[in-house]
Formats: sequence, C-alpha cells, structure tokens
Amino acid sequence: MVPATRALLRGLALKWLDKERRSHIRDFNFDAALGLFAGLNILPKTPFATDSSYRTQREHHHRLLSGWLTQLAPLLLPDASTFCLAFHPIPYRGDPTGLDTHDIAQRGKAGTSVLTFVAHEPHSHVLCYANAPLTRAEQPGERRRFVECWHASAGRDPQGLSCDSTLGPYSELARINPRGSWFVTIRRRGAALWRRLQEWPAHPWRQTTLDLPTRRHQHVRYVDETVTLRG
Repeated sequence: MVPATRALLRGLALKWLDKERRSHIRDFNFDAALGLFAGLNILPKTPFATDSSYRTQREHHHRLLSGWLTQLAPLLLPDASTFCLAFHPIPYRGDPTGLDTHDIAQRGKAGTSVLTFVAHEPHSHVLCYANAPLTRAEQPGERRRFVECWHASAGRDPQGLSCDSTLGPYSELARINPRGSWFVTIRRRGAALWRRLQEWPAHPWRQTTLDLPTRRHQHVRYVDETVTLRG
C-alpha cells in the first residue's frame, strides 16, 4: 500500500513534468530521483495511476478542497471577495449512461460530455471549487453549493459572483442574493429581447473595446437599462 501523502507527491511530480497521459509513464517507473521526491524507491506503475481515479468519491474531493482553502486561502488570497464561476463540458466517448448532452463551445455543437463546474479567484487565479460530473438536474444548485463551501472554509460569503446565465434560473439567484452576494451575469437572450434591441434608437448606444486577444469581436456596442426579472 502506498501512503496517501506519497501517492499525492507522485501525482504532483508527473504534473510538474507536464506528463498529460497517465498511461504513458513507464519511462519514469525506474527513475530513482522521482521516487526519492515521492518518498519511495520508484514511482508506482501505470495500473496504480489509473486505478486511483476510480476509487475516489465526491467526499474525497470535497475534503481535499476544504483543506486546501482552509490552510492556503489566508496566504494566497486573503482579500478574496469575488469569484468567476463557469461550467465546462468535457467531450466523452465512453458509456453515456448517467451523462447528458451539453453544448461544446470548441466544436460549436452539442454532444455527450462530462459537465464540470469550476470557481476561481480572478486576481490570483487560484482554483477554489470544482465538481463533476453534473447532470442538468444538479446544474441550477451548483452556485449555492459553492457559496456554502466557501462560507464553511473562509467563514464568510462571497461578495460578488461573475457567471453565465446558463448557470441556473433567476429564482436560484434569488436564493443566494439575501446572503449579501451580488452578481455580474449575462442576461438570458430570447426572441423578445432581440426585437427590443432592434427597435432601440442609435443615440443611447455606447462603444467600448474588450482587451482580450483571443476574442474574435473586440469592438462592441452596449446600452444601460434597468429591468425587473421574473423569479
């Protein structure tokens, strides 16, 4: 049996070497230096690396994240108050049992995928929360679960959350808003909203530039409006 701490050091060593595929690590099995780093004589072989992922459960992930935030958040992000939340679908080609079909942005179409949820602090880029796989039924409540996880670790609720409107209905936002958290999100788009935009006169529109090198359309127009949302 490999102790948990040494198994974690073994995984970190392969990550730092930028070894993406765990099934292609045989050339490191007899490296004495890597074994010494992990506190072993040599690194465990491929079956150990792949088998561990099947034995971990959500409880193990949650305990790891909670310990990470409790110990390191005061050092790495002591003034953290706002967080960026996002869903990220990972294409899956195995047995689709228990998985849903989600839009895969890189491909421009929907397909069977593992839906993951991540939350990070934008200034330090520290990953603060993650969960997978998620179904459509579990998707709306994931924001609230992150807020509760952060409160349990930091002792306070987040002040601001930046997220896409697909993260959940407005009624779910209303359940978190009384806790003192404000939101920056994309308004849900529909046929009625598009018609209203076409009818707007030219003078209220403003222009700005989004300084994002990877964004195709950097010069955009926007208009400020106060509305009441259902839910």
